[in-house]
Amino acid sequence: MKKKTVIRQTKDPIRRKAEEELKKTGPKQGYSLPLSDPLSLIHELQVHQIELELQNEELRKERDIAEEAVKKYEDLYSEIYDFTPVAYLTISKEGKIVNLNLKASELLGVERGNLSNTRLTSFLTSESKPVFNEFLKNVFESGVKSSCETRILRSDKSQSVAYIEGNISENESLCLAAMFDITQRKRMELNLLRSNLDLQQFAYVASHDLQEPLRMISSFTQLLQQRYRDKLDSDANEFINYAVEGAKRMFDLLNGLLSYSRIHRKEEVFTIVDMNKVVDIVKSNLHLMIDLRNAEIFHSNLLPAHADQNQMIQLLQNLLTNAIKFSKEIPHISISSVRVDNEVVYSVEDNGIGIEKTYFDRIFRIFQKLHTSAEYEGTGIGLAICKRIIDRHDGSIWLDSEPGKGSRFHFSIPIKD
Repeated sequence: MKKKTVIRQTKDPIRRKAEEELKKTGPKQGYSLPLSDPLSLIHELQVHQIELELQNEELRKERDIAEEAVKKYEDLYSEIYDFTPVAYLTISKEGKIVNLNLKASELLGVERGNLSNTRLTSFLTSESKPVFNEFLKNVFESGVKSSCETRILRSDKSQSVAYIEGNISENESLCLAAMFDITQRKRMELNLLRSNLDLQQFAYVASHDLQEPLRMISSFTQLLQQRYRDKLDSDANEFINYAVEGAKRMFDLLNGLLSYSRIHRKEEVFTIVDMNKVVDIVKSNLHLMIDLRNAEIFHSNLLPAHADQNQMIQLLQNLLTNAIKFSKEIPHISISSVRVDNEVVYSVEDNGIGIEKTYFDRIFRIFQKLHTSAEYEGTGIGLAICKRIIDRHDGSIWLDSEPGKGSRFHFSIPIKD
């Protein structure tokens, strides 16, 4: 009895396609059937061959699609890389430029094609070269993000200031860097510094030079008051009193302006300041005011500050003076400190009249008063001086307050290693 050939049935689309292909073309050439093999084996082998060819074709199509997609994204990345407003560079361990975008070549002032394998230091000023070399060394040795500020010298002799930030690549063979042109920012900072210096100089000269004529006016009005008090009518005496009081207020304002202008003229080196000692000095300076109002001032174990001691005395003296002055009851004042991250925060809390939140910013401006001179004496410059001192120490000053419930003034001083 002849053995029936059994053909394997499958739902595999490639298998069905192979079966159909075999029916169209007939058996593949090159197969010889040993007498011992069944016909089904030949059929299976031929179908399997066609299956492999079809699978290869599918794989080639998928590969072509994938390569096209990769090329598309590479082109897109290349466009983004080239036309981004940030200058990007790839730098070798030797400091040579491996790759860069158009913005980087524009910043260096040379066409991109002429920059390959060129040392970046060849575009830096002599002062910036060691700075950049140290930056590159830090990137490769530490493996963490580093930065530096350099000056770029172009072929036309023009210069620009560049801030460079870089990190090491995954294979640790390259530095991936970004350069930012900060020339305009540095120019603005310099102009602002010059303007501030000019204003400080003007304030100093104006307040200093105006004191002498004002002192003369004050002296003669007081002399007039003393000599002719009983020889003039009540109106004349009142007018003289106004002149004396006005001269005194002007003198106080000029002294305040002089103190304000001197803050940034100080050249004292910051040291570790014992803030407990500072409070003791301030209490000694204000002992008459403290005794007159029976004020109670509490403090203990204040953390030290890296600061200018004289300015810390001035700062706390202004805050304590206000705490005593703006209190209708017996003043109770407490001074405390706490470390918060990389700074020390000092607080001065009182039981005074308090301040409405609307005025929290205003009170730190120069010559800003919330009360008339008849209600509370003062020039409105004390807190402005406090803020200026804290600005010089790279800290912050702020307050919490509620009318009728007192105020808490806080100021922070950074901790230096």
